[in-house]
Amino acid sequence: MHNMYAPNVVNVRCENAMHLGASIGNIACVDAVLMQKLDEFKRLQHRLKLLNVHDAFCLIRNCFSLPKLLYTLRSAPCFASTELVHYDTLIRHTL
Repeated sequence: MHNMYAPNVVNVRCENAMHLGASIGNIACVDAVLMQKLDEFKRLQHRLKLLNVHDAFCLIRNCFSLPKLLYTLRSAPCFASTELVHYDTLIRHTL
């Protein structure tokens, strides 16, 4: 059904909804976003070992992982996700 008052409005299923890069859908969608961020951090983890410890810590803290994760945690319903445990373990292991 098309809306004649707002013809460009697209219906999005709630479980797959994203808003400004953050998942606002169900827990499966939130888990998928967190797993994607976890995979990105795993790739960076191996490269960080090649740097000086202080430089690597500054990059983690200010650029790579934590700002993106904090944005996701603030804007998506991540409280019920089991992926956060894996993220915590990986960050602890990296540090």
